[in-house]
Amino acid sequence: MMSLLCVCAWAETVTDVITYDGIGHTGGYADWSGVTFSSDAVYAGQTFGTNVDYIQMRSNNNNSGIVTTASGGTLKSVTITFNAKTTDRSVTVYASNTAYGTAADLYNDEKKGTELGTIGAADESQTLTISGNYTFVGIRSTNGAIYIDEIQVVWEADDAPAAVAAPVIYFEPLHPYQGEETTCTITCETEGASILYAINDGEYQEFTEPFTLTETTTVKAKAQLENATSDEVTKTVTFDPTVANIAELTQLANNTYFKMTGEAVVVYVNGRYLYIKDDTGYTLVYNCTVEGIAAGNTVSNLKGKVSIYNGLFEVANATYEFEATEVAVDPIEMTIPAITADNMNQYVVIKGVALSDVDGRNITLNAADGNQLPGYSQYFCDFPEDLEPTYDVTGFVAVFNQTVQLYPVSFEPSDNLTAVESVNAGKAVKSVRYYNVAGQQAANAFEGVNIVVTTYSDGTQSVSKVVK
Repeated sequence: MMSLLCVCAWAETVTDVITYDGIGHTGGYADWSGVTFSSDAVYAGQTFGTNVDYIQMRSNNNNSGIVTTASGGTLKSVTITFNAKTTDRSVTVYASNTAYGTAADLYNDEKKGTELGTIGAADESQTLTISGNYTFVGIRSTNGAIYIDEIQVVWEADDAPAAVAAPVIYFEPLHPYQGEETTCTITCETEGASILYAINDGEYQEFTEPFTLTETTTVKAKAQLENATSDEVTKTVTFDPTVANIAELTQLANNTYFKMTGEAVVVYVNGRYLYIKDDTGYTLVYNCTVEGIAAGNTVSNLKGKVSIYNGLFEVANATYEFEATEVAVDPIEMTIPAITADNMNQYVVIKGVALSDVDGRNITLNAADGNQLPGYSQYFCDFPEDLEPTYDVTGFVAVFNQTVQLYPVSFEPSDNLTAVESVNAGKAVKSVRYYNVAGQQAANAFEGVNIVVTTYSDGTQSVSKVVK
């Protein structure tokens, strides 16, 4: 009589959860390498990381992507959780049994390996299940720029002892706002395993169904099967602030996600740039969808992220609703000495200024009292060809590396000089002072452009411009 002994073991699966924070790259588009997560896989890539909290890749101009330079075992699946900013694009997943070197390999027909499929953007996470034995993975944008909150790569570890896979924690939505709620779901790939979870520092309890959260919370989880216990995983959901108006918005810290409940009026639209105001202030909205929107429209349900770019307060990656109203917005009349960083993003008009120092997109605004303000044609507003008259300049107050400047949007010849001269006709002149473009003053005219301030016996003044 012969007996047979059968020994069976389940291969261990390990999940790498790849996030912006886990990659650790915070600069512009650049290569990085040597990044590890839960498995033995070593990752390299080329991504963007300035003022974002998601993984950003693009296929145009940069060889962006993520690859493995060391294997984590046999590739089993790839799951993508897209950021809400990605709406109509996809990633392509490649696999190989030869180690990748850099993300550029994914753009080389001889090195990119086998194309396994694409994962399209969706509101929920999408998974590509892998058939076949591949030991290296590559992920890139199919076409254009994409934004990803999380990538999960599941490996079957070679010759590994039986184990329980670590659970995965999901929050939907991933970025809830104060006053709202998010739903927490916890899954485990190990069939038959029970999941235990704890909220903040509370006691572990069994997970049986999704639950809701209404405030910033840390969830811990682990899975058990018979006498085996998985690694513990931890994930925190942060409830982003809700603000009532622009004044409250501008008090938020850089990179803070937010929702604004109050309405605002559109002041100006130019390409990706949108200026809005309410009764409490102004702000610039950058890199948003502005199709169909116009000055005077009313914006509501504004959501986005604070982005402070070289000192300038902006709202980045915004979404909003708008109504096609026709609300008139007039610029605030200001003088150059009165303009400070506190006026950032305000819509202003500075009257009766002389223009000088035109250099590409740079220009200098000169007041009659000698004060100057740099200007920069951020929105490609054409400078006047004739610099002899004085102008009323309309634009938006900006800050660049602590320097206050103006983004002009229009130049109109000043129309008040003739009226002033008419009013002052017949008056006795008390004094005449000349100012050059550097702000220096003298009793006699300088060489070049002069702003002439005439003071009369009754205390009134007139301003004119002369060239010597």
